[in-house]
Amino acid sequence: MIVIGVDDQPHPFGHFAFRYVAPAGAVVFPPTPFLHNYLYDLAYLPARKAQLFGAELFPTLFGLPKQFDPKAYAGKRSDHTTDFPDEFGKTVDMMHPVPRATLLAQQRRPDGRTLVAHALNRMSRGEDHLYIRKIAEEARAHGTQLIFIYIPIFNGPATISDLAFLEQYGQVLNLGDLAQGDELFENWGHFNHAGAMTASGRLADAIAGLDL
Repeated sequence: MIVIGVDDQPHPFGHFAFRYVAPAGAVVFPPTPFLHNYLYDLAYLPARKAQLFGAELFPTLFGLPKQFDPKAYAGKRSDHTTDFPDEFGKTVDMMHPVPRATLLAQQRRPDGRTLVAHALNRMSRGEDHLYIRKIAEEARAHGTQLIFIYIPIFNGPATISDLAFLEQYGQVLNLGDLAQGDELFENWGHFNHAGAMTASGRLADAIAGLDL
C-alpha cells in the first residue's frame, strides 16, 4: 500500500524541486509542456551533475558518507507532533491551541491559479495527474493499493476538486472537515499534536479497512 498526500487542487505548474530530483532525461525532455521553468532547469543541470560528481569523489565533504552511521540515524528526530526547537532555537509549541484570531492573521498561501495558470494546466494535463497515473500503473503491476489523503490548511477548502480522478486509482481520505478546527493547528499551514493525532487515527482506520 502507498499513501499519497494531495491538495485541494492539482498544482498548475510543476514542483520547484523537479530540477533537483528529476532524471536528467526528464529535465532535457520534460514529460509535458509548459509545466516547468524549462530554461532555468536546463541551465541548472550541469551544476547538478558537477555537485554529484564531487559528492562521489568526496562524499564526507558533501554530508553524504558512504558508510551507514547508526548513531547519527538514531539521533535524527522523526516525530514532529510534539514540541521541538526551530532553526533559531525557539521551541515550537505543538501541545497547546493557538487562538483563532492568530491563525486568521497569519499569512496565507497565495492561490496563484490565474486564468493563464488554468489554461496551461489544461494544456499540459497537470503534473499531479501525469505522475499519479504512472504511480497507479506501477502499483497495479505490483499488486499495490493506493490511498490518497487530503490534509487541509487552516480555514482552507473542505473539498477536493479532482476527487473523481483520484477515485479511479484508490481510496480518497478527505480531512477537509478539520480545516475549521482552530484547536488542531500549530499555525495556518500545519497541524499541532492534536491535529496530527486526529489525522493519523483516521488514516489508520482507513488503512485497516483495506483488503490487503
